[in-house]
Amino acid sequence: MLSASASTAQGKITVDWSTAQVNFSSGTGGNGTQPMMVYLVFNDSNQEIICNMDQVFLLADGKYTTAPQNVGERQLSAGKFKTYRISAAGVPYGASAMFTPGQAADILEYGSMAPLSNPIPIPQALFSSIKAQMSGFYPDIDFYYDPLELTPNLYAFEAYGRKVVQMNGGLARMSGFNYEGLFMAMAHGVACHDAGAPKDRFGLATVGQADWYAFSTTSRLMWISDPFMTYIMTAMNQWSALFALVTPANAAGNPLDPLNDPSLDCRLQTIRAAAAGGALPECAGGALRRKIALEQANAISPTHVTVNFSLAVDQATGANPTNYTFCP
Repeated sequence: MLSASASTAQGKITVDWSTAQVNFSSGTGGNGTQPMMVYLVFNDSNQEIICNMDQVFLLADGKYTTAPQNVGERQLSAGKFKTYRISAAGVPYGASAMFTPGQAADILEYGSMAPLSNPIPIPQALFSSIKAQMSGFYPDIDFYYDPLELTPNLYAFEAYGRKVVQMNGGLARMSGFNYEGLFMAMAHGVACHDAGAPKDRFGLATVGQADWYAFSTTSRLMWISDPFMTYIMTAMNQWSALFALVTPANAAGNPLDPLNDPSLDCRLQTIRAAAAGGALPECAGGALRRKIALEQANAISPTHVTVNFSLAVDQATGANPTNYTFCP
């Protein structure tokens, strides 16, 4: 990239530009704290700068300023910038997230997204279109879009007595995550409020239950007849592509809390079962599947034993003595 150094001569400021190599980091480490960032857009060419709050800039009048003071349009020495300051959208404690922080970080790092400065506001338009569809069916839910939040995620929570579904701009701008995938992401948010048990300790549906309800119920309510299967299959492909960006460690979920943090394999199994009209899988909190068990064994003779199982077995394998262990 280009770096600048300033010098003065005869009362005038001179800026010298040279090429410099910059090493980027994907984070601050396990014990670090992510600093607040500022997003600037160079108007003439739609180039962008993302910097820390203490980044110093040289103005056209020769004065220096820091990034937080560059809100609005300011004339810098290198041209005119329009600045967006990124701040938290106020997601409260206890909100249900579509992705864990680790999963969202992986998607952000290994995926690609349309830049914030893209003059074509497709993500905002898609959100507005989906919001218009869903608001008619769910008037008790408020839908919000936070365009400046880069983390690809979606949240469901209650605030001031209202149900809320909030989508980050980072999710809406993900490449390949289009209308169908975004629609089902917002349906997941709706399901967090309306899908019922199993629920988390804050009264919201668990992740797997919300996935299942979104793909089994909300989708059929709003996508009627022939378009349903086309839309739902496309949405599943887009979700699957997003899941594939997550590293194995973060995709594994939490085996100690599988309802609130299931593996992504379990979530894929859940949405496929839901789209096909199946029940909530056991891994996502569904009913335990009946397992085969030995109910009775009778020795007819020293060489003849009859056994009864709780479920039907294959005759060939069931009659094979090598498939049994005798004790003593």
